[in-house]
Amino acid sequence: MSAAPLVVCVHHPAAVDVERLRSAVGDVARPIEIVVQPFKESVALRRARQSPPVDAGLLAKAPVPDAAILEAWARAEVLLTLDLPVAWLDRMPRLRFVQAYSAGTEHFPREALEARGIALANAA
Repeated sequence: MSAAPLVVCVHHPAAVDVERLRSAVGDVARPIEIVVQPFKESVALRRARQSPPVDAGLLAKAPVPDAAILEAWARAEVLLTLDLPVAWLDRMPRLRFVQAYSAGTEHFPREALEARGIALANAA
């Protein structure tokens, strides 16, 4: 019986050389499944989330995840992303690690991640 793959969902960058990424990881105990599903909010919305309440006009322009993204979120244990609105965390029951593509993580819901036992790393 083989181990279930470690599902890594990549939101950013939108174009990923999956084979190069896989080869960079090298030999691992579990197979890795890389799912590329571009998803990001505007810089204005990310900044606004740091100081709630967020303007309704900005929220109205927020991207809406499609079925493929929701399916990837449901399976992902690792997420590579620019942002992660707290509202979407309930859609990610297996999530254990978030890799931010930024040096700062102030726009991430750190308390919500910690409460769920999800590690957050920055790009610095």
